[in-house]
Amino acid sequence: MEAYVKPARASVDAVNAFLESNGINATTLSPTGDWLGFSAPVSKANEMFDADFSVYMHAATGRELVRTLSYSIPSTLQEHLDIVHPTTTCVQRVVVVSVPIYLVMHSGSRRAMGVFH
Repeated sequence: MEAYVKPARASVDAVNAFLESNGINATTLSPTGDWLGFSAPVSKANEMFDADFSVYMHAATGRELVRTLSYSIPSTLQEHLDIVHPTTTCVQRVVVVSVPIYLVMHSGSRRAMGVFH
């Protein structure tokens, strides 16, 4: 299973270079390195993913979430990532000044989940 989810070295290098160029230091969250984590100010997440993160409130619960209606994966990462999450889903509470970012990294011809929190 670990060999299946382990991202390709090129994907790890590309993602880390992108994060470092944005002043972000990620933490490895899984043994295979397919999940990484970082927090970023909303303004930085907007810049990195061409997004417009805003505060949304669930009408029934009053729960507030920071999400965006759309985002873009940078061209330098498009062969390495499939999705950035949570961006357009509303499943958990986040702090308004910081956005957890989840990315799906390719693993050769296979895909592995990557989390940037």
